[in-house]
Amino acid sequence: MKIKLDQLTSNEVSQLFVDKIKKMGLILPVGCIEQHGPYLPLGCDMAIARKVSEVLALNLKKNALYQAFVMPDCPYTPSPGAEHTMGTISVSFDLLGKNLFEIIKAAIRTPWDFIAIINAHAHNHGRVIETSIMGSSGCLGRTIPIVVINIYDFLNIAEDTGLNGGSHAGEMEIALYHHYFQDFQFKEAKIENKISKERPSRIYGLEIMPRSYNGIISNGIPNLSRALEKSKEVGQKINDEILTMLIANLDNYFKCWCESNVEK
Repeated sequence: MKIKLDQLTSNEVSQLFVDKIKKMGLILPVGCIEQHGPYLPLGCDMAIARKVSEVLALNLKKNALYQAFVMPDCPYTPSPGAEHTMGTISVSFDLLGKNLFEIIKAAIRTPWDFIAIINAHAHNHGRVIETSIMGSSGCLGRTIPIVVINIYDFLNIAEDTGLNGGSHAGEMEIALYHHYFQDFQFKEAKIENKISKERPSRIYGLEIMPRSYNGIISNGIPNLSRALEKSKEVGQKINDEILTMLIANLDNYFKCWCESNVEK
């Protein structure tokens, strides 16, 4: 069962639209290459976005209205505050914006009905939203709904299972990474219980290097055992929530928003 765009031939894509009985779309996973503390690999965000996208594509095959294929990854994105940490590859916000614009503009020359962007890196948020606006306004060549789903927006699901809050390299990301990569060997590490420089509570663009202690932004030191124990529950709940959210947004666009605009 092929779910990846780059595994299809051009003829197979053409046939999808000949046999079309559902709205056909693409899923673009967006992440980063950035330090993730002592527990997680540099490609953590990208790997999570990719796996979420694949699960989403598989689940959509069972849906009566929508189907989608996963595009190749978009891993080169900005990581301000972590540019000088070992292994991190941080590019400019402008480059990310231009890349998203060009990638999706090129992709929708094929008559896909929708795009879903699965974003697992918080710094991408602004440019991803701008791309969504361009899609709905027709600035990418034609009008197309681009649904943005940010993985970190589901932090409440992790917290509801008893994990502590943490937007970067914390228990939620540990749990998700373990859910998708069961063979990955987490190594115990000594983590200093101190913050080298406090971040202003409501200002995120000032003096954030080092952006966190030990590469982690969290409400407390991650408990590795607890995160691994909760990984299956957290992963399944987030997968279900993302599927529900995507379908609800597409339903709203195609059944409500489009129809109401046609009536006007």
